[in-house]
Amino acid sequence: MTGMMTRRRIAAMAAAGGAALLAACGAQSGGAGAGEGGAKTRKAVTLEFWSRMGAGAGRSYVETGEFEDKRLSVFMEKNAPVKVTRTVISNGDELLQKLTVGYVGGTGPDIFNIGSPGVAQLAAPGFVLPLDSYQRVKKEAGDFFQSGVSIGTFKQKLYGLTYYADMRIMLYRKDRLAEAGRPTDRKSLPKTWDKFAEAGRKIARWEGGQMTRFGFDVPRNDESFYLMMVKQLGKDLLNPEQTKANFDNAEGERALQTIVDFIHRDRIDSFERPAPPPNVTLLATDIAGSMFNNTQQIGNVAAAGINPADVLVTDFAPEFSGRETATGYLGGTWLMAGKQNKDVDATLDLLLFLTEPEQLTGVTTAFNAVPPRKSMDKSVTDPLLRPFYEAQDKGWSVPGHPKFSVLRVKIREVVLQAMRREKSVKEAVSEMAAFTTTTVNSA
Repeated sequence: MTGMMTRRRIAAMAAAGGAALLAACGAQSGGAGAGEGGAKTRKAVTLEFWSRMGAGAGRSYVETGEFEDKRLSVFMEKNAPVKVTRTVISNGDELLQKLTVGYVGGTGPDIFNIGSPGVAQLAAPGFVLPLDSYQRVKKEAGDFFQSGVSIGTFKQKLYGLTYYADMRIMLYRKDRLAEAGRPTDRKSLPKTWDKFAEAGRKIARWEGGQMTRFGFDVPRNDESFYLMMVKQLGKDLLNPEQTKANFDNAEGERALQTIVDFIHRDRIDSFERPAPPPNVTLLATDIAGSMFNNTQQIGNVAAAGINPADVLVTDFAPEFSGRETATGYLGGTWLMAGKQNKDVDATLDLLLFLTEPEQLTGVTTAFNAVPPRKSMDKSVTDPLLRPFYEAQDKGWSVPGHPKFSVLRVKIREVVLQAMRREKSVKEAVSEMAAFTTTTVNSA
């Protein structure tokens, strides 16, 4: 796969953890036990690290888990007598539940990684350590994209650093664009939703009233696509005080109407459409023109025996005005430290070690993703990956509210009902907003 990171580099990096790597680890983490006031004697503690990276969550998670094990050996060699045990809980909901139970009972881990909705859920009850209270963490946080820092923040305090940036933007099939008479270079891709719908109509194929190719795979069961559009129109899910919905308005309706129109007016997608062969990504078939998804789709195309550079082109999500205000959706995984921990200095050392460029390079390699640090700019040279990296600068992210996981389920459900015309756009937006306001004000 030309110009792309390969999974082989994970093992190579782990094997190359010599003096330079160890020196870099010590320089960036400040040394175990260093705290905020200089070198101290390290304590013989065994830190508990709960990770969602491992068996049961897909190849990329398994490979990241294997890489974590190798890197933890490097950390323990550098920071002896500190030891680390890693426990894998790959199911996100199970991990969140066990974290909550563990911290309530005083048995939670010293450090863990969690999906974006879990940040506020664990910060709200005071289970996690406020990281910006520590200057060495605060300094490192300045190198991360602000969109990721925002996810890791709850009520103006930083609790998590980005570990894996799951950036979602647009992926197009260049050959479908060319067939439709459209240019295939990134700068010429649609920058507005109107232009996007126009291109989608030309890519889509209908035969005898049946769709044989869709111009765009309109996201189903996905609140992020709708809420990103709301953000592009200058609104958020919640008002600044997080006391009520902020999308029960013309902007909220326009965003949802645009999605509904993709299916029923523009006919660039359909609920009755061809399906790809089992275990083959849509973009590796003749039935799809474009998708809103993450970098793993590039790897999926390669897994189908197709060179992604030959058939794909990527770019930010279009916007209503063409300005770059919400370039895509940023999800992923964040590293956090328990407020209950065996040793604060050692815990912070481990957290900083796991967010170093060397570590993040291994994670992004496994996920075929992009790093969340601004200083790693020069490492992203692949033209297909570059837009995903740049999109982080203005990526839309979930609001820091502990009940977002509940809200997202309802919004997904009602957006889909509107897409199916089981509810009008106005009814759907009103229902979602009422549920949102009631939920955020409930006990």
